[in-house]
Amino acid sequence: MSSMMVSIFRIKATNRMLVAIFGEAVVTEVQRREASNHIYPQRPVSEHRWRKWPATSFR
Repeated sequence: MSSMMVSIFRIKATNRMLVAIFGEAVVTEVQRREASNHIYPQRPVSEHRWRKWPATSFR
């Protein structure tokens, strides 16, 4: 089993645990928020700070 498969399985296992504890709605909300964070970093954006950041800071 490759390490990639192990990490995917681990993520799925933790998601299942979260579903068991908090319910489906919370997990989907968290995943949606994480996905949007990858596209748009949640930072207070002033022009001054935006110019200072390199383009590679989008992670």
